[in-house]
Amino acid sequence: MYDTFDKVCLIYEGRMVYYGPTSLARQHFVDMGYEPANRQTTPDFLVAVTDPNARIVREGYEGRVPRTADEFAEYYRNSNIWQVNKEDMDAYLDDSVGKPQSALAYRESAWAEHATTTSKKSSYVISIPMQTRAVMVRRLQTLRGSMADQVTNTVAFMVQAVVVGTVFLRIPNTTTTFFSRGGVLYLFVPLLPCRCSLSSLTL
Repeated sequence: MYDTFDKVCLIYEGRMVYYGPTSLARQHFVDMGYEPANRQTTPDFLVAVTDPNARIVREGYEGRVPRTADEFAEYYRNSNIWQVNKEDMDAYLDDSVGKPQSALAYRESAWAEHATTTSKKSSYVISIPMQTRAVMVRRLQTLRGSMADQVTNTVAFMVQAVVVGTVFLRIPNTTTTFFSRGGVLYLFVPLLPCRCSLSSLTL
């Protein structure tokens, strides 16, 4: 999953100690003076370098490797990756900030994504009925994909409903059975969070 991202941001005690391409993050900290453990993935290595008890200092870098959050941040600000990011940010600001035509183009692209039945002022791309239809279709597809489980659950709930309902109805209507009647109702409570069928809900 890490490889699907273009950039990664690493925070150490509230300080940004790296922000840049995911492909360069590992080497950045290796050049700093730390080395990954045996068979350690890049995400685990990035987390480990911010933990004094987990990071491993490379041989020959003892005593001159950054150790505090401030030292990490200072090392990053002096790196080429920081300079590249700063140039990217400056280029974006020059191209986008204070340009009415860019803002208008963005609004038009956002409006183009809206369904014809949805107001342009709405924060939703599709209307409420379209959302409801999409959710219902998705639920039906889920049921169709696990039909055996649905049949098994329905049968089990029906049997439980018959058993609990029969016991409840056969308890005498007296004050001496008040505790027993409450106990039967308590047996029904664990069924409620489940995907109960209509048969079990009719009790």
